[in-house]
Amino acid sequence: MSITSVSSATHARSHSLHEADLAQHFKAIGTALQAGNLAGAKNAVSSFDQALHVASATPPTQPFGKNTQANIDYQNLTSDLQTGNLSSAQNAFVSLQNDLTSASKSHSPPSDGTNGNLNLMA
Repeated sequence: MSITSVSSATHARSHSLHEADLAQHFKAIGTALQAGNLAGAKNAVSSFDQALHVASATPPTQPFGKNTQANIDYQNLTSDLQTGNLSSAQNAFVSLQNDLTSASKSHSPPSDGTNGNLNLMA
């Protein structure tokens, strides 16, 4: 086995682990919001942001790559959490889930190498 093969296999495994970590943090956001736990949702978003930073080179304002609507909904979610508006945060999260579900159904790999359609709905 060549060094390139080992490197590619390691990169693929690392990517899978990061995506699983992101999915776990994303699920934690939903769980906290569903329970009405504002502080828990804020912590989960913070953990998601940190995991996203490790997993991706996308700018913080575009955590979902070219999925503009998902990025807008995520910004709304974080803004609603910062202002303590739980109901609006819950609505923004539902919209975000819908955006990601729609994107995964029409998924084609992004040409720019970004994580435009992370599979967070697993």
